[in-house]
Amino acid sequence: MAAGAAVAAGAAAGGGRCPEVPSASFLTALLSLLVSAPRLLLPPPPPPPGEPEVPLPPSGLALRPAALRRDWEVHRLVTYILVYEHPLSLLSGLVIIWRFAGSFEKSVGTVRHSFFTLVFAFFSALLFVLLETLWALAGFGGVEDPRGFTPVAFAMLGVSSIRTRMRRTLFFGVPVSASVIPWILLFASWFIPQTSFLSNICGLFIGFIYGLGYCSYFDLSESVALKLDQKFPFSLLRRATVLNYVSGSSAERRAVQTRKGAARHSLQSAKGQGSRSWGTAQSQRSRRGQGSRCNDNLSRRAASTHHI
Repeated sequence: MAAGAAVAAGAAAGGGRCPEVPSASFLTALLSLLVSAPRLLLPPPPPPPGEPEVPLPPSGLALRPAALRRDWEVHRLVTYILVYEHPLSLLSGLVIIWRFAGSFEKSVGTVRHSFFTLVFAFFSALLFVLLETLWALAGFGGVEDPRGFTPVAFAMLGVSSIRTRMRRTLFFGVPVSASVIPWILLFASWFIPQTSFLSNICGLFIGFIYGLGYCSYFDLSESVALKLDQKFPFSLLRRATVLNYVSGSSAERRAVQTRKGAARHSLQSAKGQGSRSWGTAQSQRSRRGQGSRCNDNLSRRAASTHHI
């Protein structure tokens, strides 16, 4: 009964919505799949007879500095976060969206998360184009073009690492300083296929700049976020019960976290109580078994005495 009540409380706290991925993060992952999966899963068109196979051309949404400078295709400064050209990079991108973007959205709300996703994507790409141009002018050769959500995730990670109150945290069970985590993950991103290390550095730098308060004029106040909560498309996302919409109100977010914490505590208490009840029942059965064995022994002794 207690366990059932705790589960019901957890379901009530979650409101029947998906508790893992908030609304904007879920839509970002869905758009990434819709944009990138067809290019990765569908076979390329066969080449003409006698000619070698030609690889697919770069996506029109990817950030290509040459195309940006030549044709002024400014949409590439944002749309590149949806483009993946390798199956492993797509899988890594989905995990990164779930882990980092989801956590960031839970802390700032769906409206502000959407706003910062666009801002971080734009300025990370702008800084990358500037550094790539200087790199090319210096004659150092080309660099990998940015693809996927990773630069934005590093910007969000940079903000969180600057503003967190935790001194130390666990990294794969090992306690480390919270300020070291971004640099460890930046090194790990080197091994993701077709990921631009320079763009990840740009994203982390933008996150540090914002976290230190130097870009406060790009911020979105809570009052504006609350107004946008009632406007399209956020009002539609808010009414979608299958999505976990995060309010722009910090008080409402704290209340939701408090309810979830209480539900988890009730569930853990119910599990602990159930374990103790099971242990008590086991000990009682053991004592009853010992008592019955003692009675059997006494009966056998009495019978043997009577026989003698």
